[in-house]
Amino acid sequence: MRLWYFMTFALGVVIAAFLSLAPAQASGGAPSDVSTVERILVDGTAVSSVSGVTVSHGGVVEHTLRTGETVSDGTRIDVPAHVTVVVVGAGGDNTTTLEPQSSMTFVSASSTTIVTNLKGHSTFRSGAAASIQIQSSDALTASASDAAFAVDQTGDTVTLTSTQGDVNVTKSGYVGIGARQLKVSLVDSVSSESGPVTYHPSFNWYLARFATFAQGEAFYQNRLAAARLANDANATAGALRNVGALQQDEGNYAGALQSFQQALATSRQSRDRDGEARALDDIGEIEWDQGRYAAALASLGQALAILRQVHDPLVEADIYNVMGNVREKQGEWANALRLFRQSLAIHQTLGDRDDAALDINNTGVIEGDESQYVAALKTYQQALAAFRQIGDRRGEALALGNVGLMQSNLGLNDAAMQSYQRALTIARRLGDREREIAANTEIGGIFQGRGQMAEALQSYRQASAAARQIGEPYSEGRALYDIGTIQETEGQYADALRTYEQALAIFQRLGNRDFGAGVIVSIASVQESQGDYTDAIRSYRQELKVFQQLGDGDGAAFALLDISDIQRDQGLNGDALLSAQQALTIFQRVSDRDGEGSALNEVGWVELAQGRYADALRSCQQALMLLQRVGDPDSAARTLDSIGDIQEGQGLYGQALQSLEQALTTLQRFGDRLGEADVLDDAGDVQRHEGQYDEALQSYRQALAIYQQLGDQPDIAKTLKRIQGLAPGVKPLANPSPQPRHRPSFAS
Repeated sequence: MRLWYFMTFALGVVIAAFLSLAPAQASGGAPSDVSTVERILVDGTAVSSVSGVTVSHGGVVEHTLRTGETVSDGTRIDVPAHVTVVVVGAGGDNTTTLEPQSSMTFVSASSTTIVTNLKGHSTFRSGAAASIQIQSSDALTASASDAAFAVDQTGDTVTLTSTQGDVNVTKSGYVGIGARQLKVSLVDSVSSESGPVTYHPSFNWYLARFATFAQGEAFYQNRLAAARLANDANATAGALRNVGALQQDEGNYAGALQSFQQALATSRQSRDRDGEARALDDIGEIEWDQGRYAAALASLGQALAILRQVHDPLVEADIYNVMGNVREKQGEWANALRLFRQSLAIHQTLGDRDDAALDINNTGVIEGDESQYVAALKTYQQALAAFRQIGDRRGEALALGNVGLMQSNLGLNDAAMQSYQRALTIARRLGDREREIAANTEIGGIFQGRGQMAEALQSYRQASAAARQIGEPYSEGRALYDIGTIQETEGQYADALRTYEQALAIFQRLGNRDFGAGVIVSIASVQESQGDYTDAIRSYRQELKVFQQLGDGDGAAFALLDISDIQRDQGLNGDALLSAQQALTIFQRVSDRDGEGSALNEVGWVELAQGRYADALRSCQQALMLLQRVGDPDSAARTLDSIGDIQEGQGLYGQALQSLEQALTTLQRFGDRLGEADVLDDAGDVQRHEGQYDEALQSYRQALAIYQQLGDQPDIAKTLKRIQGLAPGVKPLANPSPQPRHRPSFAS
């Protein structure tokens, strides 16, 4: 699972905390999916019961254990000296032996027994029909079928020894590549031939360090060659997945996909169903990275079908998470939220608090997508508290970034800056360059929103240089895009176009068509601002095609709105109306009420251009109702601005001023400076028509001050001309340049 919505990354580690879980109950009242105490030994002698054993479940603590006693979900057993306890799993195939002075917590999922919170020495035997999974510390899990092995945990040291069969150990931690820190999951195959393997898992632990990706890949390729030489199918599949994981982090999606497909073929050949499901999960994630959403869902669906047979809840939770990411990209937010909550339920059941915190974070993403910024802020603050509770500093930086994002969306820019600065401080202390880059990028965004272009450009260039230094192309592409927006704002068209094209080349090389489409929008914006309408239309249609190929209905609909906007500017009102109505239909089909409001607003603008005032007013009022219903006050305020323009066209100046005053109050509350200036400019037009010249002059001057603060040259020139008409002698600026019309979201 890899998700970051401050920039966005993530992967989780595991901590068990089952003592608050109540035993699961079946419909008939009997415990479901329980294990059973098969034997109790005191100094090697079998007994029917023993005191001194601590049995904890549902907050209840008992000190006597009996043979035949059921071990319900969330039960922890602490065994004293001289006592051995043997527990049989729910399916009857798995056996767990707690040696003297050991402890563990049991959770059952159908025929799979998950054993967590280990301490001391324990042995395990798994049957052919089921597997045992052990979460034997913060970031270490093991699974096996037809195997026997032992786990010793003392302090921060975990030693695993197989006496029969293969045990697959998954390690979640960091791989260092030069100055980069990459969160990954790697696989070990432990067998009786390999001997004991010792781990020291903890938060933020390093699995390996390499100077370059080439060195890292060569290391795991050597492991792969050794596994193939030994004719060890299990180790071969694991080594292939490790090679693929490194290739994936490098952005080499084609190579990673090939490695994962080879791992899939190997697992199928050896009839390793769990390995097959894990390889399909990896393939689905690569397909998601490439924007091939339908293919990703197909691969993940195949993996889920296998997991219903082999019962691997950790992989199941990961699949729900990736499927949620896909659905989020497709604009299917209700489905995405359902999938994230399914992942959360599994992680909470397993006591995996770090991944549970990430699941909480992901639900905040959906709330943010739906413009429920207050709810999303609360959710991200819950994730922040969860990360702090378990001492995950990187997770804390992630959550702080997301808190800042929602504060920014709510217009709380000072609070957002503080959140980003805290995230930046943590990232620098950890030496986490990726999150340092992300924080600088967001800080630059706030500076840019305030009109502090020099400070914004400095932050973006720091992010770009650092990303290039550590070989992080995605971050470099995003920073280049942001630099381009400032160049466009300042009228440096050639530079902006060149910078955007550099960013586009990076995203296309990464196979990231989604973000590439966002950059295409900005390229079209520059072309449109330069009067290159034919090129701009061509670029927007390229954007439309990309989103159609991705199956991204929202993206396609917004591309159609962009096309409508240019067609309307060219006076092609019939074509513009058709494009806007097509966008409206798509938004309605994908249940995007926010987008539907935007489309209705565009329909209203086209109708206004056609002189159909009543129709235009009706469309914009419908948009206003929708936007108010979904809780998007900023967009609703901009729609009130549109309604004011229509009322002005009808000569209803008093009503127009009322609409504009309502819009202005909301935009000022949310810190939307550009929207505030636009409304003030429109108010000046209405006041001028009513003969209120002093009031109009004051409105224009207030708008001008904001435009100048934002560096919005075309609106500066336009407003100066209006002021000049009322106050002769004021000179317009030469060589005006436009404010960028788009700032696409790079949230995932």
